[in-house]
Amino acid sequence: MLTPYGAAFLELKRSGVMPWQPYVNDAANYLLMRSLTKKVAVGIDFTIRYDLEKPTELDVHTILGISRDVIPGFSEKIVCENASEVIKEMMKLLRDRNIRAYGSNKSRKKN
Repeated sequence: MLTPYGAAFLELKRSGVMPWQPYVNDAANYLLMRSLTKKVAVGIDFTIRYDLEKPTELDVHTILGISRDVIPGFSEKIVCENASEVIKEMMKLLRDRNIRAYGSNKSRKKN
């Protein structure tokens, strides 16, 4: 997808977990996205958390760094009355730099 800031790469994460933050066990996925983003002159990558049971809301995450201990970044929740409005709002947000910061050190329990 092209934005005024360059190419945007999107990773979709289906999850009903709230609040959701990136899991450090998925660091390889985030590093792959980061390497893809670096291949273009101007690019940014976003991780979008959605839940099929709640089509009127989603979270947009921008990951700033990746280590085996923590994944710092920004996120913004989008909630609308219908799914098409959610998509419109997400597109607006992908062009906005004012989203909140966090540091995730979550890890999924292994079965």
